Amino acid sequence: MPWIGAVACITMLNFSMVVSGSATVTYLLDTHGPNALHILALSNFGKNMVLYGSTFCANGMVLSRGVKVSLLILSACQAFCWLASIPMYVYGKRVRSFIARHPHMFRGELSSEKPLKK
Repeated sequence: MPWIGAVACITMLNFSMVVSGSATVTYLLDTHGPNALHILALSNFGKNMVLYGSTFCANGMVLSRGVKVSLLILSACQAFCWLASIPMYVYGKRVRSFIARHPHMFRGELSSEKPLKK
């Protein structure tokens, strides 16, 4: 397999991270309005760690295992992530309904009834 295949697959991996990031932003703003900033920061950190790990390890993996095996490993990881999104697609309404019915579990704010002691 020519080198352009490996470059195209790594490009698709990085592009999929950008697309999933924009979908995450819209979902978080819609579902977790007050806490969206904090959750978005955590999800961006996780996304950046995955991108760093994939680009940091990609060259060594291609050299040690070959192009074909490396692309199969990357495609298996992408397929796993895609399959993990199916339950959220199916049960997303139920999750959003649960979050709307139990806001105290997702607020993350301190109660105003008990002030902090100095």
